[in-house]
Amino acid sequence: MLFVALNCATRLSLWRWWQRFAFSAVLAAFVVWSERYAVLQSKTQLADLLKNVDALQNMAVIVTIESAVHFGFCSCWFNDAYASGRGRWWQRMVKWYPSLLIFPVMFYVLTQTMFVAVGVDFGVTSMAVAGATLVLLPLLAEGVKWFIPDTDGRVELHVLLSCFVCVLGLISTVTGKMVYRASEAPVDWRMVGLAAGVFVVLVAAGYLFSRLKWKFKN
Repeated sequence: MLFVALNCATRLSLWRWWQRFAFSAVLAAFVVWSERYAVLQSKTQLADLLKNVDALQNMAVIVTIESAVHFGFCSCWFNDAYASGRGRWWQRMVKWYPSLLIFPVMFYVLTQTMFVAVGVDFGVTSMAVAGATLVLLPLLAEGVKWFIPDTDGRVELHVLLSCFVCVLGLISTVTGKMVYRASEAPVDWRMVGLAAGVFVVLVAAGYLFSRLKWKFKN
């Protein structure tokens, strides 16, 4: 969840200040709206949810899809797809995709804050979390921009954080009930040799194609 928040702030650092504030306002409104569901949660219920195999598998799929969207944006950025101010429809879509994982993260933060703030009115707690979200998320994005002024450097950081989120999401969603037993079988050296041969042929073909392309281009 920490990497998801940092990744979202890094993505927002590529936006203008009013766009960051607009997204933070939407997230703060979600926190206030989700109070009606947060008050129904319990520590036991959340712990059981985080141990549910089906829920963890669905969570892993969502994390992987969001990471793929972030990777697509970074690939478009480094290929200068946004240099002309245009791009295909899916390129424009991934450009303005901040993060959806930040919403369940903030819901979890709200529930944990309610557990800690015992005796405090739920409405006051949700408004406090929403206010902190509205202020701290744009400040965190501005801090990332101040720490890494270069735009390409922030995109590279976005790639690394997306990799962390993807890998940690897959690791943390594995439970002890997912047991895989390796099947006992002799090594098929014929298939191993065939795979190695195909690999060598493809690498050689790619190398020759690159050399010829560079030669004809010159």
